[in-house]
Amino acid sequence: MDGKEISGEGSPKLKVMMFTPVSERRQATKDLFNNIFVKNFPNSSFTEDDLRKVFEPFGPLTSCKVDDSHAFGFVCFE
Repeated sequence: MDGKEISGEGSPKLKVMMFTPVSERRQATKDLFNNIFVKNFPNSSFTEDDLRKVFEPFGPLTSCKVDDSHAFGFVCFE
């Protein structure tokens, strides 16, 4: 049943997998995170467009968000 998905009417999907030790699971998922926390902007008028321009050269982005306080933001890569 390794890798088999189980679902019933009106119930969530379940996926049956062989047991994997935590150390191996962490290794397999270490490249899955793509959201970056960014702070120390050069000025208080730094916008989401400015943030996008800084990070676009490193790969395709799905979103950029600058907090209302303009103290920090997030960049999410594909």
